Amino acid sequence: MKRLLSSVTLIAFAAAMATSGVMGCGDSETPVSDTTDDSTMPEDVADDSTAPEDVAGDVAHQTDATGDAATDAVIPPAVTRFVFVSDIHFRTVEGQEKHSKDIGDLIPMINALSGDYDILVTGGDNFDHVLPAWDEKPLESPMAWFVEEMDKLTMPWVAAIGNHEFYDYFGDVPTLTTDGARRGQAFSTVMGHPLYFTTEINGVKLIVLDSMEDGSWGETHGLMGKFSQTQLDWLRAELAQGKPSFLFFHHPPSSLSPNAPGGQLCSVVEEYPGVVKSIFTGHTHGFWRGDYCGAPYYVVEDYHSQVNLWYEIEYDAGTDTVTIRNQEYIDFPEMPEFTCEPGESTIADHELAIGTVQKLDVTNGVSDAEGLGEMLGEGLAQIPFVISFDGYEDGTGYASRMTIASRWEIDNFLTYVAGSPCVEMGIHWKGGEPCFEAGPFNIQAQLISFLSSVSEDPVNPDWKANLDIRNMVFEGCIRNDDNGIPVIADGLVYATILRDPTIADLSRILVDEYCAGRIEGCTPGADSLPACPGTLDVGTYESIFADIRYSCDVQVMGFGLVSLIDMLATLPDETHVTGQISTSVITVSDTPEEGGQASSDLFNAEPGHNCAITD
Repeated sequence: MKRLLSSVTLIAFAAAMATSGVMGCGDSETPVSDTTDDSTMPEDVADDSTAPEDVAGDVAHQTDATGDAATDAVIPPAVTRFVFVSDIHFRTVEGQEKHSKDIGDLIPMINALSGDYDILVTGGDNFDHVLPAWDEKPLESPMAWFVEEMDKLTMPWVAAIGNHEFYDYFGDVPTLTTDGARRGQAFSTVMGHPLYFTTEINGVKLIVLDSMEDGSWGETHGLMGKFSQTQLDWLRAELAQGKPSFLFFHHPPSSLSPNAPGGQLCSVVEEYPGVVKSIFTGHTHGFWRGDYCGAPYYVVEDYHSQVNLWYEIEYDAGTDTVTIRNQEYIDFPEMPEFTCEPGESTIADHELAIGTVQKLDVTNGVSDAEGLGEMLGEGLAQIPFVISFDGYEDGTGYASRMTIASRWEIDNFLTYVAGSPCVEMGIHWKGGEPCFEAGPFNIQAQLISFLSSVSEDPVNPDWKANLDIRNMVFEGCIRNDDNGIPVIADGLVYATILRDPTIADLSRILVDEYCAGRIEGCTPGADSLPACPGTLDVGTYESIFADIRYSCDVQVMGFGLVSLIDMLATLPDETHVTGQISTSVITVSDTPEEGGQASSDLFNAEPGHNCAITD
């Protein structure tokens, strides 16, 4: 999931931003109500969420806890406790050999937690992928191995479905199933419960939702979620009972499609203020917390054999408070900091930096956006920025240039990408060495050039889509590395990402392809589709795009262009990102076979290259 989400970050943050790439509990002594009556089970779900007819009334997988169905007469206990973990990505090697290391580590850690917990909920991406052959007899397939492992928990558990359950295979661009309804049915069968349902624990509703409805599994590779009108109406009936409720599903709520036919979850939550106590999701492989339409929401990191990659939640009905019991161990994003005192320089010879090429490493990246925008801070850390130290002036600082390489074409070798920006970047002393600042400056790059370098599918070279990074500023301190070469030892980078220029350019590409008659099955002016005038201006581009949405589309890296635009539309107009920075000296060569770490063309100043010298 990490690599796929990072590919979306590339589109959303645009070029060169992606790489290859959530969230305990002793034996429960409190009786658990794991059965539901007809009012808590969906009777008529949409095609993507069809539940098997033989699903038992017992929703939670039962271990050593039992209980009777809750009724309206039951008074919630003073405390209810549960665990939320997500993105376990259980997989098998070539579909046959059990590979259960991560989940094998999870079970004993959860079972060893102190305190009485009533249930564990998983937030989707339980599997890394599901082979089509497993759909036919899921209970006899490796899918059942996941259930076997989870049943070793000393508490009941239930599972939401995620986008990875709809992958026949997961690679750089995953192979999607061709039958979403069948895949959902297989998942429901092996889990023993519908794709959305309620488990009630002594009057507290734990509501598991299916955010993969309305074709979302096929539109954006499931990277954005949707809910059907049927499911939202069912949820309204659940929340209308007024009982304290917790929602669990895969996609962060601010990463839901802005054009979901069923409407938005937000309106349902707002209809019943105070009823939804918290929302828990996974999907983006990192910890996050925020507010969604009056309800707190928490995103959990993907689970990978480490402690506290989950949430331990306690709800006190007496005080109506929710507590994350392990919050002190949670790595929520925080604004990075650094200090630099002028006059503490360790630089022995400034000239040693001249002629070096240094890779910029960005860590602890954070953003002020929500949803998919949460990833932009991390996305900043994935951009392969490279700096050339070109000269030094006493009392002033270094003359340098910065460009963006590509890391996809050849592993572990930063390659040259035609059209990448090459920015003059003065690194000036700020108050005296070793403290410096650089910028502000703007970076504008054509993301299509990057897409063509990473995609096996042909990308039209005439397509132009601008990546606009504004007011990029660096500040930090320069010290000697272990070889005595001056490098950036610590500091911060600040940048503002503009959303609208990229959306406008991608929309223009779609309309141009449509009006040129290059989208199969979509003839301008036919079958209620909009006609194209002889001359297109901003207004006509917008109106034509609005009328052809989802009915006609083109593919980029396996993604529908309209879906990519919708993902971008979830971002704010401007997203501010910050990250910790440092640099390290790297070697350059013409080819990776010569032993370099980066292409010697990155800062080639000859005509026709990104860093060409112009008069």
